[in-house]
Amino acid sequence: MQSQVTIRLSNEMVDEILAIAKRLHLKRSDIVRIALEKFIDEFGSEEEVTPYEKIKELTYSYSDRIAEKIETYGEHATPKKLNNISIDDSLFNETKAVADELKISQSQIFTVALRDFLDQHENQRLLEKINEAYSDAPDPEEQELLQRIRNSHRRLVEGEW
Repeated sequence: MQSQVTIRLSNEMVDEILAIAKRLHLKRSDIVRIALEKFIDEFGSEEEVTPYEKIKELTYSYSDRIAEKIETYGEHATPKKLNNISIDDSLFNETKAVADELKISQSQIFTVALRDFLDQHENQRLLEKINEAYSDAPDPEEQELLQRIRNSHRRLVEGEW
């Protein structure tokens, strides 16, 4: 069985969700669901804590990190209501449990989870662009030119070192 949740999001976030949904050929509810699952995987369970998370906990608390994200994402202009998003009961219950534990609303969890997902997606796109830019290896002509430059440079500095 699935439950329906209604949340308010900024226009900017809804636009980003729609753009990603279009690019990935998914429904916007799929994007929200994926984001929530990732968020709950990362923050909902204390069982598997990465070494980085253990060290990060020493500087400030888990609740402080969530509160910081909520403050950051809460600064957006007029939130936009996103209707008719269905999520599995288990995901809904986990979200509710985390919201109760952190004493925040489920909408805030959805907002933080979506923002994290959208940021991660944008970072992945940037990484792909960077990798694409650097994947262009020099062709044989460029390699020959580089070798001649190196040889010339060697002759110029020979005996100076």
